[in-house]
Amino acid sequence: MLVRESSVGCIVAMAMLGCLLPALPAAAADVSGSVAITTDYIYRGISQTDGQPAGQAGVQFHSTAGWNAGMWGSSVDFQNGSGIAYELDLQAGYAWQLSPDWSAQLGYVHYAYLNDNQSGYDYDEVNASISYQQRATLSVSWSPNTSKRTYWGYIWDKQAFAYELSLLQPLHPRWSAYAGVGYYDLSDLVDTGYWYWSTGIAFTWQGMQVDLQHIDTDSTATRLFESGGRWTAALTWRF
Repeated sequence: MLVRESSVGCIVAMAMLGCLLPALPAAAADVSGSVAITTDYIYRGISQTDGQPAGQAGVQFHSTAGWNAGMWGSSVDFQNGSGIAYELDLQAGYAWQLSPDWSAQLGYVHYAYLNDNQSGYDYDEVNASISYQQRATLSVSWSPNTSKRTYWGYIWDKQAFAYELSLLQPLHPRWSAYAGVGYYDLSDLVDTGYWYWSTGIAFTWQGMQVDLQHIDTDSTATRLFESGGRWTAALTWRF
């Protein structure tokens, strides 16, 4: 019970921080963040909440030298007997401008799962990305210790890779369309990998954003994780 209360407190603290940061002097820090609710938290094509809604919040710190760090939290439900648990991501990275059009980033993320009776879900990931005008981004991620629950059962601490291409197209000052495709290589876990893809549209207004998105996977993901095509909607406040 103590773990659950601390995880809830962490997410609530991030939301409160989002309310307080606008009052800080601009010189104090370059800070951004978000608070959101979504009809389904989907990561790499797979629902992390068993198709149920999730509350999410995050905060990010940026330096003028290119360094960044942050944390992000969401409710999750892996249907493993724990009920509602919480994901907390701790991130650090470095971004730099290659030219007026091109930029790159290197980063590290630790994924922690709180109030979950399978604590071995925690894992680490190193990622690199290159972007053109922030409209087309190609990224690759590597994890040395990924754990997954599949139809074979739990598989612990294995190497995994993810490759993604995402596209963003502004349609209007308040409207944009986006799409993405990725391949999650889980050969070290289950001797295979799977494809996932998505398309969506977003409307923004005074820090608020509404997203409508369709996400799908190939038959391998359906076999491994009982996934499938689905629509999601999200409401996000960014500060």
